[in-house]
Amino acid sequence: MWRRLGVACVLGAFLGLLMGSVAVQATAPTLYAHFSYSMDKNVVQFADESTGYNLVRWQWTFGDGSTSEEQNPVHTYTEVRSYTVKLIVTDVDGVATETTSVVVISEVPPVEVNMTIVAIAMIVLGLIVVAISKSNYSRIAAAMIVLIGLILWVLGSGGI
Repeated sequence: MWRRLGVACVLGAFLGLLMGSVAVQATAPTLYAHFSYSMDKNVVQFADESTGYNLVRWQWTFGDGSTSEEQNPVHTYTEVRSYTVKLIVTDVDGVATETTSVVVISEVPPVEVNMTIVAIAMIVLGLIVVAISKSNYSRIAAAMIVLIGLILWVLGSGGI
């Protein structure tokens, strides 16, 4: 009896498929926006970990006015503070979802000053003042500026 019932079920399902009475519906994976990040001082590498079917667009806002449409962007922050980062992912059907996370920047490297450029600027300024000045005091001051510029140049570049 069980054997006849099993055969009847298989035949019934086959006939149902032929006649179109059995509906099979596939569902796409749920769209879920998610990301992680790693930091080196103020440089942050973001990694998209979103799930869903055929993701086609990534929109990042980094909380400092900057944006990106890369899937896994790198962003450099310029100030020590907290930033709210938002990721919006969109699939091929135009369905979008978003997530946010707070990134805390606790260290920003100091700005490096190119001493050679500062030295050249001081030398040029001093020579201009020497050329156009009419008083000896102005010429002496300009000569001091040139001398300081030469010293900075030697210290900054390792030699003339």
